[in-house]
Amino acid sequence: MKLLESTSENCWRTQDNELIPYSQMRTSHLFFALRMIWNHTAPVKWQVQGGRYYGPERWSLAVRQRKVKALVAELNRRKPLPIWILNGLKQMKNAQLSKVESQGK
Repeated sequence: MKLLESTSENCWRTQDNELIPYSQMRTSHLFFALRMIWNHTAPVKWQVQGGRYYGPERWSLAVRQRKVKALVAELNRRKPLPIWILNGLKQMKNAQLSKVESQGK
């Protein structure tokens, strides 16, 4: 399987191959993009339900990490976040903490 690299560090590529700067994405689109990456990399028991999925499993780890960092940074600029986004982010954070705790045993 070929790993795909992003052509633009400050943009999200949509399923229609459109590049959108993170700063111009809707807050819901930022969250859905983050959730898509999460659901492609997290075990089933930790996945956040909902959404369509496209391609993150073909990205290199470095690309996924850069995209997650950029998406989270932009979400952190958007205040206040809707409760449903906060709940999804909390679910992801709790799953990550659970993973770290289980590795320490």
